[in-house]
Amino acid sequence: MDLEDSSGTPFSYAHFCRRSRHHPGTRYLARGINSNAGCGNEIECELLLWRRDSGEADVPYASYVWRRGSVPIWWGVDIKNTVGEAEIWVKQDDSYEHTARYFRRLRRQYTEKMNAPTAAAEDNKFSVTCVNLLRCAPGRSELKLSEGFQKGVRSANKMIPNMDLRVLNFDWHANTKALGEKGTIKGLWMS
Repeated sequence: MDLEDSSGTPFSYAHFCRRSRHHPGTRYLARGINSNAGCGNEIECELLLWRRDSGEADVPYASYVWRRGSVPIWWGVDIKNTVGEAEIWVKQDDSYEHTARYFRRLRRQYTEKMNAPTAAAEDNKFSVTCVNLLRCAPGRSELKLSEGFQKGVRSANKMIPNMDLRVLNFDWHANTKALGEKGTIKGLWMS
């Protein structure tokens, strides 16, 4: 398939996904955060775009990176006897120190990729937007997890200087039911 930008210039793209080594495992066994501040089931995705045949020595490119994975707090699931029935639990006395360690590691990892000295990076504002796709409606089992995530992010913001952590709650299932897939995608991008 030939791809062209709005001016008709051809471009190429590549999509890479890298599974984290900090808390590996299947979706059912690796949930939440572990003692190494690793999120279960985490994958870093990167989309690279570049112009083909630009004729330049340095190829102009753009890179967009995002991560997906388990909510970075202490939580888990107790499987019930009935198929498909499970109860989510969130650790009640969580200090969220591991959540803060997780976000500190992200800052260190991405500032190193940008070749910024670590000390200088900690003096500069570092922003992360977390998109929460969990069901957030009252009575939903994921609401407890969503609320714990909000608490974890608020606590991590207080513990880490010059860190701007935000959570965008976007109930994917409810929006898809109400708006359809196209409307949901448009709604997410407009958020």
